[in-house]
Order: sequence, then structure tokens, then C-alpha cells
Amino acid sequence: MMRRALFVVGMVVCAFAGSGDFLYVSSAAAAPLLPLPPELADRSRPLTLAKYGQFGLRLVDLNDAQRRRLGRNTGAVVVKVFDNTPAFFANILVDDVIIAINGQPVGTAADAVAKLRALDHTAGPATVTVLRRGQQKTITVTFR
Repeated sequence: MMRRALFVVGMVVCAFAGSGDFLYVSSAAAAPLLPLPPELADRSRPLTLAKYGQFGLRLVDLNDAQRRRLGRNTGAVVVKVFDNTPAFFANILVDDVIIAINGQPVGTAADAVAKLRALDHTAGPATVTVLRRGQQKTITVTFR
């Protein structure tokens, strides 16, 4: 089901136009995406969007099959990398499992989103540790 909404909160324009449970927030400064209130959310597709500060990822929690295959319960699976974003240029790929951001372990997609939101993009590059095809890889992400 596609829901659409547009409203203004202070100086921030908020628009929702998607099939998940997310509120797209836009302003002159890079603003985070926020989950919709539970009464408005479609819980059949629990996605966490993480395009914070134009980082450029859509993340979901590990499902049961992925947990069994990877032998772990923690991490956030990349299901989309947005073009022309820091994640895109750092070569983070769909199906990578983010297990740490700047050395801090990631428990869930929501945890990864919180860590991405907390990044200081003016402080220099960030490191994202992923599992890719069973191998751990540390990727440096530079903000432009």
C-alpha cells in the first residue's frame, strides 16, 4: 500500500511517499529519516531507512535464515545503496551486513541508524565494518 503525506514542521519539510513505515524528512541541512508512529506504520515490511546526512543506505534486520547462515544475531543488512552518496562511493553493496560503525558494534538496523545519525560528517571519514560473502571487511566512508 502506498501512502503519501506532506507537511511542514518548523523549517523542515516532511514528506512520506513510500510503501514502508518511514517518514522522509528534508531541510537545508541533512536531516534524518524518522519512523512513522505505530498507528500509521505498515508493520508487514519493517525497514529502517538510513539516508542520514546523505549517507545513502536502506537497512533491515537480519532474518532467521540469515542469522543461521551467518552464525550471528546482530547486524544490519543493506537492501539498497542510493546513487551518488558516500555509501555508494565507498562501495558498500547490497547484501553487505553492517556489523560495526566507527568500531562500535551494530546490534540491529535501528541501532545502525542511530549510529549513522550520530556521525559527525565534518570530523572526517567514518569506518563501516561489513560482512561480505562471509568475509569481514572494513570500509572507509568519506563525506563530500
